[in-house]
Order: sequence, then structure tokens, then C-alpha cells
Amino acid sequence: MSSDHRDIMEALKALLAAARGEEKGECAGSIEHLIRHSVTEEPVTCPAAILAGRYLRMNPGRGAG
Repeated sequence: MSSDHRDIMEALKALLAAARGEEKGECAGSIEHLIRHSVTEEPVTCPAAILAGRYLRMNPGRGAG
């Protein structure tokens, strides 16, 4: 995980703790969603985007819709 993502995760966890402490269920749910997104973004989405970019560079003209 990059240092940026570590910083974001730390901030989200602190925000989640605060939301739970204030009994803000809707906010906590939104923050949990952001945490799940952050957890999957780097190991899943980023490599997939890199792979798609490599494919498109290797196969010019196939990316045009």
C-alpha cells in the first residue's frame, strides 16, 4: 500500500471511530464504504488499469469505441 493510501486509511479509521462515538450510523456506513473502496482500489483497480493501458498500447485502434 502506498504512503498516500496508508494516510487515507488512518484518517478514515479515525473518522469512523468518531462517527461511531457520536452514534452517527449513516456517516459510519458511508465511511465503511470508503474504507472498502480504498482497500480494493490499489490492489485491484490500479493493476487492472495498468493492464488495460498496456493492452491498448500493444493493440492500437482497439480502444476506439
